[in-house]
Amino acid sequence: MFHFERLSLLLEDMDNLPDFVAFETIPCVLEVKAICDALVRFNFNNKFPDIRVWVSLTCKDAKHLNGGDLIREALDELEKCLHVSLGGFNCLSPLHLDEILSTMSFSKKLVVYPNRGEVFENRAWVPESATPDDQLLSLARKWISNENIFAIGGCCRIGTTFIRSLANISH
Repeated sequence: MFHFERLSLLLEDMDNLPDFVAFETIPCVLEVKAICDALVRFNFNNKFPDIRVWVSLTCKDAKHLNGGDLIREALDELEKCLHVSLGGFNCLSPLHLDEILSTMSFSKKLVVYPNRGEVFENRAWVPESATPDDQLLSLARKWISNENIFAIGGCCRIGTTFIRSLANISH
């Protein structure tokens, strides 16, 4: 019901519809299923054929969502959901993202926007735990060449310097 109610609010003004609807930082398969159920109940593709929907997952490593479920199970649910046009990953280490992208199979396009990969302990960021800028840009170059990726961006603690660099290497 949560996602259905949010969709209703977002899409109530037919004169101001979005180009995309994003469900972000999804930590478990149960929530992926709830999103897909809400889209089915909403009859999304018939009511809003021009709006693309993406669901981005957040992962604690290269095999598991933050909630502990297998990434593969979530991707399988997204594959079955006809109302979702893009899958993706956000708010995860760029190193985990790179490993996921190198081993996964998924028929839909992807949006990817990792964080810095920093470790947060005892209410503070661990110094020197972030992925270095040069390594992050090197990974982004690799992702740009991946034909299955629709969009690349940044999540937590990714700054304007990286986004500018990303824009420069993608043109």
